Amino acid sequence: MEPSETPDDLTLIRETLDGNKESFGLLVEKYKNPIYNLCYRIMNNRPDAEDIAQDAFLRAYSKLKDFKVGFKFLNWLYSIAVNSARDALRKKRRTNFIPLDSSPDADQRSAEGLVPNGAMPPDRTLERKKIKELVFRLVAELPAKYRVPLVFKYFEGWACEDISGLLHMPVGTVKIHLHRARAMLYKKFKKMKLSPESGVY
Repeated sequence: MEPSETPDDLTLIRETLDGNKESFGLLVEKYKNPIYNLCYRIMNNRPDAEDIAQDAFLRAYSKLKDFKVGFKFLNWLYSIAVNSARDALRKKRRTNFIPLDSSPDADQRSAEGLVPNGAMPPDRTLERKKIKELVFRLVAELPAKYRVPLVFKYFEGWACEDISGLLHMPVGTVKIHLHRARAMLYKKFKKMKLSPESGVY
């Protein structure tokens, strides 16, 4: 992911720093959907996602003077949103389960990459949907340090190198976290005996 910035974003950023709050509102409007979707996939429920997305934009506004020209503004927002989500997850550390909420923005197709071979029925749409919902529930139970890179890899389609830059960790660590996250998920699948014939959806 090459550092880059569109002139429109730079113009809006400069106008915001000059005191034009409406310009920042345009940035929020432009990026609210990807930021919300990211927050939803980390938190897995709508109210928390909305709160964290709002908090991320507030933090971005207060830190806008620290934005480095030449880097992609959306990635900078992503990093702030991830930190906001981590803070929220710390507050939920005594909660073992984050409830599933149905979201039309969630790309459920990405869940298929996390399901063991043979566990995704090829034709039965309802059963496939139930398995995908189960995947979201299991992902939501992962520790944050494993869940966050998993979300970027499988739901946002990022390369390990890009995740490394965003999360400020070595590529090798990202790969280890992804490996451990998948292993934890597969262990849960195995424990539940998840398969097309199992009836566990």
